[in-house]
Amino acid sequence: MEHRLDTFAVWEALKEGDECPLCSLRRKTERQLVDRCLGGAVMIPDDRQRANAAGFCANHHRQLYAKSNRLGHALLVLSRLQTLKPQVEKAFDRTGMVGSKRLARQKTPSNFPAQALKGMSGTCLICRDLEVHSARQAETLILLWQKDPDFKARLMASRWVCLPDAAMLADMSDKLSENARKEFLACLRHGMTENLARLEEELDWFTRKFDYRNQDAPWGESKDALERTANKLGGWCLGPEPLDENAL
Repeated sequence: MEHRLDTFAVWEALKEGDECPLCSLRRKTERQLVDRCLGGAVMIPDDRQRANAAGFCANHHRQLYAKSNRLGHALLVLSRLQTLKPQVEKAFDRTGMVGSKRLARQKTPSNFPAQALKGMSGTCLICRDLEVHSARQAETLILLWQKDPDFKARLMASRWVCLPDAAMLADMSDKLSENARKEFLACLRHGMTENLARLEEELDWFTRKFDYRNQDAPWGESKDALERTANKLGGWCLGPEPLDENAL
């Protein structure tokens, strides 16, 4: 099949041989989104409005701060703060309506401030954009599995994906024809069970290496088994940054 930028990216992630190519792509995309927020997007009105409306979660504030661009980060936070301040005041102003006829007409819940504050603090622009990108990347993986025999063979021989992404792929398989869905789920099942068994063996040997009787035995593939198993079960969180162009 003809390769585009999106299919090329999935191919390249698969060739890296990590526990989950979708995790690798997600983390690379996340780094790009963080950089974008601190780059020219800070001054683009549409992007600034989106950041003002959604804000950032604690995890992505940490990542923004780690970029050491305190001015860019401060401009984002100041703009978000100025957007939120009147909304917070309005949320608490509604509290005085409790028990009034106006409240009854508008059916405003008595815990409106709590609901409003949760809505303001429970969103993140980077999380939202990352979810959209991740869904597209998973759809591209399924498309390549369908259309590209070389990719299908490479995927079948790979470490497949992490458990959360396996769930996402299984859910997306509903869009396939009945026969294609059955085949894809059979491949997914085989790939996941085979790789979980591999990790079980590697992690078991990792723990046995702490026995003094095995201290001189070779590590084999088990030296980073803890990190890779954690990444397989929960999505990438430990070990070197995947698809990092700046890594030495």
